[in-house]
Amino acid sequence: MDCSICGFTVANVRGLASHFRHQASTHPDYKVWAADQKWKGKTEDEDFVRCRECGFRSASLARHLKSAHGITADQYRVKHGSDALTRNHRTEAKRRAGIKAAHARTDRKGLTKVAPCIGCGADTVIALFAMASVAVCEPCRGSSQDSGGSRASLVSS
Repeated sequence: MDCSICGFTVANVRGLASHFRHQASTHPDYKVWAADQKWKGKTEDEDFVRCRECGFRSASLARHLKSAHGITADQYRVKHGSDALTRNHRTEAKRRAGIKAAHARTDRKGLTKVAPCIGCGADTVIALFAMASVAVCEPCRGSSQDSGGSRASLVSS
Protein backbone atom coordinates (compact mmCIF):
# COMPACT_ATOMS: atom_id res chain seq x y z
CA MET A 1 0.00 0.00 0.00
CA ASP A 2 1.41 3.41 -0.98
CA CYS A 3 0.93 6.90 0.46
CA SER A 4 -1.12 8.94 -2.03
CA ILE A 5 0.97 12.04 -1.31
CA CYS A 6 4.58 10.90 -1.27
CA GLY A 7 4.38 7.33 -2.61
CA PHE A 8 5.94 5.87 0.57
CA THR A 9 5.18 2.14 0.75
CA VAL A 10 3.61 0.75 3.91
CA ALA A 11 2.50 -2.79 4.78
CA ASN A 12 -1.17 -2.14 5.56
CA VAL A 13 -3.78 0.40 6.62
CA ARG A 14 -2.32 0.61 10.15
CA GLY A 15 1.03 1.48 8.66
CA LEU A 16 -0.57 4.19 6.55
CA ALA A 17 -2.37 5.56 9.64
CA SER A 18 0.94 5.66 11.48
CA HIS A 19 2.56 7.36 8.50
CA PHE A 20 -0.11 10.08 8.55
CA ARG A 21 -0.02 10.41 12.34
CA HIS A 22 3.45 11.82 11.91
CA GLN A 23 2.34 14.11 9.07
CA ALA A 24 4.13 17.18 10.45
CA SER A 25 7.50 15.53 9.93
CA THR A 26 6.68 13.33 6.91
CA HIS A 27 4.38 15.74 5.05
CA PRO A 28 4.75 19.38 6.02
CA ASP A 29 2.38 20.37 3.21
CA TYR A 30 -0.25 17.70 4.03
CA LYS A 31 -2.86 20.31 4.99
CA VAL A 32 -2.43 22.06 1.64
CA TRP A 33 -2.79 18.72 -0.16
CA ALA A 34 -5.91 17.83 1.87
CA ALA A 35 -7.48 21.22 1.08
CA ASP A 36 -6.67 20.76 -2.60
CA GLN A 37 -8.39 17.36 -2.57
CA LYS A 38 -11.51 18.86 -0.99
CA TRP A 39 -11.91 21.38 -3.81
CA LYS A 40 -10.56 19.19 -6.63
CA GLY A 41 -12.89 19.25 -9.64
CA LYS A 42 -14.80 22.27 -8.35
CA THR A 43 -14.86 25.74 -9.86
CA GLU A 44 -13.73 28.87 -8.06
CA ASP A 45 -16.53 31.46 -7.58
CA GLU A 46 -19.16 28.87 -8.57
CA ASP A 47 -18.46 26.23 -5.90
CA PHE A 48 -16.08 28.06 -3.55
CA VAL A 49 -14.45 31.43 -2.93
CA ARG A 50 -10.81 32.04 -2.05
CA CYS A 51 -9.74 34.51 0.62
CA ARG A 52 -7.52 37.19 -0.92
CA GLU A 53 -5.75 37.61 2.42
CA CYS A 54 -4.47 34.06 2.98
CA GLY A 55 -5.81 31.76 0.24
CA PHE A 56 -8.34 29.91 2.46
CA ARG A 57 -11.18 28.35 0.45
CA SER A 58 -14.79 27.90 1.50
CA ALA A 59 -18.37 28.32 0.30
CA SER A 60 -18.58 31.50 2.39
CA LEU A 61 -15.82 33.64 3.88
CA ALA A 62 -17.90 35.58 6.43
CA ARG A 63 -16.93 33.55 9.51
CA HIS A 64 -13.33 33.11 8.30
CA LEU A 65 -12.82 36.84 7.77
CA LYS A 66 -14.06 37.65 11.27
CA SER A 67 -12.15 34.93 13.11
CA ALA A 68 -8.91 34.75 11.12
CA HIS A 69 -8.46 38.36 10.04
CA GLY A 70 -10.72 40.34 12.39
CA ILE A 71 -12.51 42.18 9.57
CA THR A 72 -16.08 42.30 8.27
CA ALA A 73 -17.17 41.44 4.75
CA ASP A 74 -17.63 45.14 3.99
CA GLN A 75 -14.09 45.96 5.15
CA TYR A 76 -12.80 43.05 3.02
CA ARG A 77 -14.56 44.43 -0.08
CA VAL A 78 -13.18 47.93 0.57
CA LYS A 79 -9.65 46.52 0.87
CA HIS A 80 -9.80 44.14 -2.11
CA GLY A 81 -12.32 45.84 -4.41
CA SER A 82 -16.05 45.47 -4.84
CA ASP A 83 -15.55 42.39 -7.05
CA ALA A 84 -14.12 40.42 -4.09
CA LEU A 85 -16.70 37.72 -3.36
CA THR A 86 -17.48 36.58 0.16
CA ARG A 87 -19.94 33.85 -0.95
CA ASN A 88 -19.82 31.57 -3.95
CA HIS A 89 -22.46 32.03 -6.65
CA ARG A 90 -24.35 28.87 -5.73
CA THR A 91 -24.63 29.82 -2.03
CA GLU A 92 -25.62 33.37 -2.91
CA ALA A 93 -28.35 32.12 -5.28
CA LYS A 94 -29.78 29.88 -2.54
CA ARG A 95 -29.70 32.78 -0.07
CA ARG A 96 -31.52 35.12 -2.47
CA ALA A 97 -34.11 32.45 -3.31
CA GLY A 98 -34.81 32.00 0.41
CA ILE A 99 -35.26 35.73 0.92
CA LYS A 100 -37.54 35.95 -2.12
CA ALA A 101 -39.63 33.01 -0.88
CA ALA A 102 -39.95 34.57 2.58
CA HIS A 103 -41.20 37.83 1.09
CA ALA A 104 -43.63 36.00 -1.19
CA ARG A 105 -45.38 34.23 1.69
CA THR A 106 -48.99 35.31 2.00
CA ASP A 107 -49.44 34.17 5.60
CA ARG A 108 -48.44 37.69 6.75
CA LYS A 109 -51.44 39.36 5.10
CA GLY A 110 -54.22 40.58 7.38
CA LEU A 111 -52.00 40.89 10.45
CA THR A 112 -52.49 44.06 12.46
CA LYS A 113 -51.04 46.03 15.38
CA VAL A 114 -52.21 48.86 17.62
CA ALA A 115 -50.60 52.30 17.29
CA PRO A 116 -51.50 55.76 18.63
CA CYS A 117 -53.37 58.03 16.22
CA ILE A 118 -51.25 60.95 15.02
CA GLY A 119 -54.24 63.28 15.34
CA CYS A 120 -55.73 62.55 18.77
CA GLY A 121 -53.45 59.92 20.32
CA ALA A 122 -56.20 57.29 20.65
CA ASP A 123 -55.22 53.67 19.98
CA THR A 124 -56.04 52.59 16.43
CA VAL A 125 -55.54 49.33 14.54
CA ILE A 126 -53.21 49.45 11.52
CA ALA A 127 -51.56 46.88 9.25
CA LEU A 128 -48.64 45.06 10.92
CA PHE A 129 -46.07 46.39 8.46
CA ALA A 130 -47.42 49.97 8.28
CA MET A 131 -45.42 52.74 9.92
CA ALA A 132 -46.88 53.94 13.22
CA SER A 133 -46.18 57.52 12.14
CA VAL A 134 -49.07 57.30 9.64
CA ALA A 135 -51.70 55.85 12.01
CA VAL A 136 -54.98 57.77 11.84
CA CYS A 137 -58.17 56.68 13.65
CA GLU A 138 -61.58 56.72 11.94
CA PRO A 139 -62.89 59.93 13.63
CA CYS A 140 -59.72 61.85 12.70
CA ARG A 141 -59.77 60.45 9.17
CA GLY A 142 -63.41 61.53 8.79
CA SER A 143 -62.77 65.04 10.13
CA SER A 144 -59.75 65.57 7.87
CA GLN A 145 -61.74 64.49 4.81
CA ASP A 146 -64.66 66.75 5.76
CA SER A 147 -62.38 69.77 6.04
CA GLY A 148 -60.43 68.79 2.91
CA GLY A 149 -57.23 68.48 4.96
CA SER A 150 -54.43 66.00 4.77
CA ARG A 151 -52.46 63.94 7.26
CA ALA A 152 -49.99 66.82 7.49
CA SER A 153 -52.79 69.03 8.85
CA LEU A 154 -53.49 66.42 11.56
CA VAL A 155 -49.89 66.55 12.74
CA SER A 156 -49.79 70.36 12.83
CA SER A 157 -53.07 70.67 14.80
